[in-house]
Amino acid sequence: MDPNQNDYQNGFPPVDFSNSAWRGRSMAIASFILGIAALVFLFFGGLWFDLMAVILSIVFAVISRKQAGKWGGFSIAGLVLGILALVATIALIAIGVYIVMEAMNHPDGEIAKLLDQYLLQTQGKTLADLLRAMGVK
Repeated sequence: MDPNQNDYQNGFPPVDFSNSAWRGRSMAIASFILGIAALVFLFFGGLWFDLMAVILSIVFAVISRKQAGKWGGFSIAGLVLGILALVATIALIAIGVYIVMEAMNHPDGEIAKLLDQYLLQTQGKTLADLLRAMGVK
């Protein structure tokens, strides 16, 4: 049997990849994967990778919604994971800022000692040295 005899090639119908629903599905899956990656990067990959994955996850979910014309399962999951990672990122940044502010306000406190100990191990300088290097008095 000649494979060019009908519209089917090797028993499978042709797929039209220019269809907007197909593009929407691809973006939804990308959004879902990036949402998972954002949560992984939040704890293991670093802040910049996390923020990039969060932004792309949310943007791809919205684009997928516009291209497909409806909210699908992967686009909703990608949007929820992206928003969850964004909220967790903001919370961790706020906690970090709070700890540093407490250390600056109470230089003789336990937090300052722990922070100085950590900075000495990782940076080779204390908090006061780093603040002086940044021009903060």
